[in-house]
Amino acid sequence: MNKIKYRAWDNISKKMIDWDTIVEQRLFHDLLDDGDVILMSFTGIIDINGVEVYDRDIVVATLIAADGTIFEDETGMVTYGEYEWELVMDYSKWPVASWGVVENCKVINNVFENEILLSILMNNIGLT
Repeated sequence: MNKIKYRAWDNISKKMIDWDTIVEQRLFHDLLDDGDVILMSFTGIIDINGVEVYDRDIVVATLIAADGTIFEDETGMVTYGEYEWELVMDYSKWPVASWGVVENCKVINNVFENEILLSILMNNIGLT
């Protein structure tokens, strides 16, 4: 079973708050009510470098289509779709079940700590 945990982006301080800090300082309920903070869920996926993959992380992954076509080094943002985690790219959304070998996934950043990625992705896919 996947661990349930979160991290949070503070829009005021422009800093990420990790799960250990949230737990140690008992911040979870405060963060839920704070309009200046965005909570991001852990997906349960660990990338090839042992990094936990969270909602709104930017990853590079290998994708395998239903017909067996392999798309290597696809870059997109991880987000929760209607029923499951998805990799959202400018041109498509891929459910996690279609990612191919999840171990090939590599976190390269998250949208909040990279303002260029944030503005591009938010404009292209309409997320806030």
